[in-house]
Amino acid sequence: MSDSYQPATLEEQREANQTQRTTQKAAVALYLAGADFEEIATRCNYSTAAVARVAVEKLIGETYKPTDLEAARNKARARYERLLQGVWFDATHPYEVDEDGRPVENRNEAHLPSLDRARSLIGDLARLDGLNAPSQLQVYVPGADEIMAVVSTLREAKMEGIAREADIFDEIEAEVVDDGEA
Repeated sequence: MSDSYQPATLEEQREANQTQRTTQKAAVALYLAGADFEEIATRCNYSTAAVARVAVEKLIGETYKPTDLEAARNKARARYERLLQGVWFDATHPYEVDEDGRPVENRNEAHLPSLDRARSLIGDLARLDGLNAPSQLQVYVPGADEIMAVVSTLREAKMEGIAREADIFDEIEAEVVDDGEA
């Protein structure tokens, strides 16, 4: 055993943890962007794809609890928005552009397919956020007290002769007036 071993200081441990956390965040960003674990391992200096996967899943597990619906929506939203970024330029530029960003005469062949993909992704985002949910219909059901008040009012009106009981088959003498507006 060597006497040269010195445990890391508290400051060194904090710095190492911060560096590890930054690397994990970068790995999760790559994962959300669609990178596979081999690429994540290479770009973030993890020894293997399995180590990269554990790092990504650990941070995602800490960030997104399975029971947290809003966190799951945020994760899905981040993925959709990343995909949307990939097609946005072609979707919004029907003509090719020169180095200065000005449109030229040639049609952008990727425009229509990108436009379709962008519309689909925007629809997926709207569904994710519940923006295309049907309007809510409020149904009012009167309470027993309100129903009894209406019944009492009708009963009193009938007793006073103002209202009378009717049947759907009763014939009523009436004159039809056509005011000419139809």
